[in-house]
Amino acid sequence: MRTDAVSNEEWDEFVGSQPDGDVVQTSGWAQVKSSAMASEVVTLRRGGKIVAGGQVAARKFGPLAGFAYVPYGPLGSVPADRINLIGDLEKAARRMGAHALLVQPGRQDNELPAALAARGYRVSRMDVATPASVVIDLTLSSDVLRGNLNRSRKKNLKKATKAGVKVRRGDRDDLTVFAELHEQSAKRNGFVPMSLDYLHRQWDALEPSGNLFVLFAEFEGVPEAAGLFIGLGPRVEFKLTGWRANQASSRRCPNDALQWDALLRAKEDGYLEFDMGGMPRNHAEAVLAAGGQVPTELAETGTTFKLGYGGEVRVFPHCYERILTPLGQLTYRLPSRLLSDDGIGGKVINLLRRS
Repeated sequence: MRTDAVSNEEWDEFVGSQPDGDVVQTSGWAQVKSSAMASEVVTLRRGGKIVAGGQVAARKFGPLAGFAYVPYGPLGSVPADRINLIGDLEKAARRMGAHALLVQPGRQDNELPAALAARGYRVSRMDVATPASVVIDLTLSSDVLRGNLNRSRKKNLKKATKAGVKVRRGDRDDLTVFAELHEQSAKRNGFVPMSLDYLHRQWDALEPSGNLFVLFAEFEGVPEAAGLFIGLGPRVEFKLTGWRANQASSRRCPNDALQWDALLRAKEDGYLEFDMGGMPRNHAEAVLAAGGQVPTELAETGTTFKLGYGGEVRVFPHCYERILTPLGQLTYRLPSRLLSDDGIGGKVINLLRRS
């Protein structure tokens, strides 16, 4: 059913109450993306209360091309309720002018993929949400968490402490510095950074409700590393990073100081899990196939850093896609062989993330 009677407060409360609830399903995230995308929430009620729902976002590329997507949704405790929403999500996508719909089920949703396949969906070459990650159990004591760090992380944390690296929480005025550090990381690692305007939009939409915070690791008052974190329900996630890399900074290990401080803050704030910010699906599958060890080919990647904190590797459900209109066969499916991380798909997902 349509969302006309659903307030942002009611919807966000529902999302936050779900084990698979994620900020990408909240009204705040829709606000962040509103300059480039339309969004609509579809709900199922029982006894006047929301029992299932999903937020669908749509992006048009002119009158002939456009698609909609549902990241980490729909949500609901009863599988049948989530499955029954698929048709309504498709109707919402069509109303917004989409020719195709992509649905990436929640992190623990093992029932929806089969229902999507039965309805004619196929596994997409794109992911519209993080496909895998390392998740740390924050219900463990601080001593156990520290004991779970690997040798390198423990060593680097001692270096940071000895060097006098301090971690502080930032405010909106600090986003300019964050953007500078983030851009430096992007140049080194070959990804497209988020703009300062986008960071301001994220802050304005998510920080007032307590869902977002920024940390800086500093040496003698100068920021050397930074992280942006977003939390909802039981989980906080490391979303964006920045680092002023140079030889002197490397010796002080500010990233380790930042990461450890973030873990302790999240635990103190009552979160149950800490998500290290995702990893490629093939990296996660390779680590699991190796019994939790890092394969040689991944030794110099960010995956190694994330695994050093002793978390659990989790692989989430694939994204599924379905063509909704005849025009979608031309504007979406025919070029689908290019929908890969280094093809059109990667460019589209990067655009969605920065919009």
